Amino acid sequence: MDVYILGAGFSSDAGIPTMKNFMSGVDKVREVCSIPKERAVLIRALQYSLVHREDNIEKLISAVERLKKMPPWG
Repeated sequence: MDVYILGAGFSSDAGIPTMKNFMSGVDKVREVCSIPKERAVLIRALQYSLVHREDNIEKLISAVERLKKMPPWG
């Protein structure tokens, strides 16, 4: 069995967002999102990223998944 370890450079070339362009993309989607629950999660993700100075996209995505399960006031 072959195992390949791919870094962010590979992800970027494949069109997968990296942290460098991910947050601006989240902010753009938030601006046009018309689904209240989804918009609230995006806003909370942006706030989380700013407060925790999170620069690891995997950790941020995990946080977003947790935020989606929380009530808006949570």
